[in-house]
Amino acid sequence: MVLVYLINPKDMWAEHYGDRPPLSLCYLSAYLKQHNHQTKIIDMNHNADLLNSYLDETPDFICFTVPTPNYKQVIDYVKRLKPFFKSTKFIAGGNHVSAYPTEPLTLETFDYVVAGHGDGEQALLDIVEGRVKEQIVTAPFIENLDSLPLPDYEGLDLSKYDMMVDGRKAITMSTGRGCNRSCFYCGSATIKKVRNHSSNYVINHMKYLYEKYSFTAFYIVDDIFTNNFKRVEEICDKIIWEIPEQLHIRVTTRADLLTQDLCYKMKNAGINIVCIGLESGSNKVLKAMGKQETVEQQRKGVEYCYRTKIKVKGFFIIGNPEETWEDVLMTINFAKELVEKGMMQYADCYILNPIPASPFWQNPEKFGIEYIKPVNSDWSSYYQVGLNQNVNINIKHPYLTEKQLKEGIRLFYQEVNEKLGVKGLTYN
Repeated sequence: MVLVYLINPKDMWAEHYGDRPPLSLCYLSAYLKQHNHQTKIIDMNHNADLLNSYLDETPDFICFTVPTPNYKQVIDYVKRLKPFFKSTKFIAGGNHVSAYPTEPLTLETFDYVVAGHGDGEQALLDIVEGRVKEQIVTAPFIENLDSLPLPDYEGLDLSKYDMMVDGRKAITMSTGRGCNRSCFYCGSATIKKVRNHSSNYVINHMKYLYEKYSFTAFYIVDDIFTNNFKRVEEICDKIIWEIPEQLHIRVTTRADLLTQDLCYKMKNAGINIVCIGLESGSNKVLKAMGKQETVEQQRKGVEYCYRTKIKVKGFFIIGNPEETWEDVLMTINFAKELVEKGMMQYADCYILNPIPASPFWQNPEKFGIEYIKPVNSDWSSYYQVGLNQNVNINIKHPYLTEKQLKEGIRLFYQEVNEKLGVKGLTYN
């Protein structure tokens, strides 16, 4: 039996930071406990510094999840910790190191790095049980996700998390992993292949959170919740029949993976916020970015939600391939149209950012946009959702100047979000 600390770094770069539990660490903790190991989940958004609170014991391993914008912060912090935990082995996991495991600072700082193209649970277990000889560790995908225990919510003080969905305190949960599309700006599909929990697993997970912690609002964090219509219908039926209280649920999907009948089913089960990556109001740009959708398909998907009284949150990006200022205005006008017709209730717009593992990062020449690499591995400006609309330009666009990129964001929030009564980024 070993003791493993699982650390979530403080997300000072993000809006509403610290409002939701670190779900990936809860899965890792539950998996290690299932194999008779001890864990402590330490969310630095809510816990004191390890140097002030945890020097009374020596963990065998300290494992950090490493989001891209937090990279340098985590590196610097681990260097501070090492003199006080001399016999402890340090492990890095999470999206950034999964996508870019060979970054020199990573290899200098950590004893083990959990790389992508597999699941972290088995890789971490292999490390702590001494089956790993290499510094960079991979493990096969877990084909049957139902074999995983429910996340270790008991390892956290859930009263510290105040995320809201539709005005109710909510909790995050996952019903599957991976993405079956490969949008040029996102690395999800290149790291995780699609696998889903069964509807039985999902309803048992939801009932556990409802019965033990009294949650009636949920944020399902799957990349594309509706990638299997039959499974979604089964989940919705089970919610309706097995949970006596009306739920409030937020999900994310694509416009072309919605139907009118499916929206009615989802609404009856309490799914009343659907987040959709609309990205652009220009068919030329959608084609160039490999979205595999048209503006007409997007409008149709939003209309399905509108007819069933499901609220829509739209995500948009400025700085896409082949995008001109005229295309930026088409995006703003498309978003305005949806708002003015009452079909979209929330909207966020970001400037394209190069994210490791994304097709854009791997092959920028294909998309005709140059990206700027971080200096001295300082990734702190490489985020999509910024605090107070802070805009960082990490690309050199052939058709849009830096001034136009910033003006596009400013104009979007002026023309779209102020009509919604929201001056900055929306949330619910």
